[in-house]
Amino acid sequence: GNKFEFRMLGSEQSISGPNIALNTIVAEELCQFADKLEKSKNFNKDLQALLQQTLKEHKRIIFNGNGYDESWVAEAEKRGLLNLKSTDAALPHYTDEKNIRLFETHGVYTKLEMESREEAVIEEYYKTLHIEALTMRDMARREILPACLSFERAVADGALAKKQLGLAGGAETRLLTQVSALNDALECAVSTLEEAVEAVPKADAETLAHYYHDEVLPCMDAVRKPSDALERMVGKEYWPFPTYADILFYT
Repeated sequence: GNKFEFRMLGSEQSISGPNIALNTIVAEELCQFADKLEKSKNFNKDLQALLQQTLKEHKRIIFNGNGYDESWVAEAEKRGLLNLKSTDAALPHYTDEKNIRLFETHGVYTKLEMESREEAVIEEYYKTLHIEALTMRDMARREILPACLSFERAVADGALAKKQLGLAGGAETRLLTQVSALNDALECAVSTLEEAVEAVPKADAETLAHYYHDEVLPCMDAVRKPSDALERMVGKEYWPFPTYADILFYT
C-alpha cells in the first residue's frame, strides 16, 4: 500500500494537492481489493481473510498515540517509517518511483507532470523563505532596533538623572542592563541573518531549499528570540507594531 501522513494544511495552502493524493491512494487500494474479491467464490470468507491479511501487512502504519511527541520519532524509526520533519526534506520524495507509478497507473499525472510540480513547489518554498528573511531583516533593522534603542536611551537618561540627584536608580539600571544586552543580541542576530542571505549559493532548487532550511531559518529564529523578549519590556509608545495583546484583544 501507499503510506502517507498528512498534517493540517497552512491557511494559505490549497486542499487540492492532498485531496488528489488521498483519493488516488484510496482508488489504488480499492482496486487491489476489487481484483481479489471479484474472483471470490466465497465472498464473506475471502473478505475476512483479506481484512486480516491487510491489517497484518500494514499494522505498522497505525499509530493512535501523540504523533507530535518526541516518543513518536523513536517509534517511527523502530517501525521503519519515514519521519520527514521539514518541508525541504519531504518535497523531493514527491517523485519517488512508487509515487510516480501510482499516479501514472490511474492516469492522474505523468512522470513529467510530477517532476514539474515538484520543481515548482520546491522553488516556491525557498523563494518564500527568501522574502520572509528579507522582510524580517527590514522590520528588525529599520523598525524594531531603532525603537528599542530609543527606549534604551530614555531609560539611560532616567538612570543618569536619578544618579545626579543622589537617588538610587536600581529599577532603571536593571532594566537598562537587560534592554542593552537584548539590543546587542538583536543587532548581532540581524547581521548574521544578512550574511546568511547574502551567502546563498548558486545551486539547484533542492540544494537551495536545504540551505534556506538549514542556514537561513535558524538565523531567523535567532532574530525572533531577542525581539520577543524586547516586546515584553519596551514601553508601548516605543514599540512600532501591534503587540500580541493588541491583536488578540483590541482588534
